[in-house]
Amino acid sequence: MSKGPVSLSWLGGMNVSLSTPIHEVSLHEMTEIFYTASNVGVLYHPDDRSYELIEGLVNTVTASAVSIDGSLIAFGDSGESWSIMIWSAR
Repeated sequence: MSKGPVSLSWLGGMNVSLSTPIHEVSLHEMTEIFYTASNVGVLYHPDDRSYELIEGLVNTVTASAVSIDGSLIAFGDSGESWSIMIWSAR
């Protein structure tokens, strides 16, 4: 999902300062895990141990949420140039 000159291929760590740092996303009878690390969202697929990196924010993520039905993931940062990303998990 990277749109910049550099593309991430690996990411370690997690934003543990969020009130809910880890979200369970249940789609298509599969459970996936969403969390953030710095300014990147990570959707982890435990069945095959793969993940998707959702990039686009400039600052460290300060809030994240998943819709009740698990179809939408939202996360945002704060600062002078704050942003909110809403991503379809389907």
